[in-house]
Amino acid sequence: MLPKVVLVSLLSLVLVYSAAGLECRIYVSSSDGIDNTSCWTGGVQTPCATIDLAIQGTATLQYNCSSGILINLSPGTYTLDTTSLLEQQLLRNNVSIIGMRDGNRYKE
Repeated sequence: MLPKVVLVSLLSLVLVYSAAGLECRIYVSSSDGIDNTSCWTGGVQTPCATIDLAIQGTATLQYNCSSGILINLSPGTYTLDTTSLLEQQLLRNNVSIIGMRDGNRYKE
């Protein structure tokens, strides 16, 4: 009987976690970012080199990130290669871009 109670407890934990959703983060650093797709899931340790690469990653990650995607920009200079459909793409994929302040990398 005891194992059944534990199983029910774990099941309700899973259901609560799923309902809360998952938020994903992509980090960008113009000074030490990498220029390949592993930056989409690499976290703080492997930021993307460009905003464009991070935005490309949002289309791939959107289905796994039910609470949206945050693109975190470390201090630096950034340019966009394409801007024509940028707003539509960011809205469609539920993306927010956050610039880091006070010179502290990835501090919100």
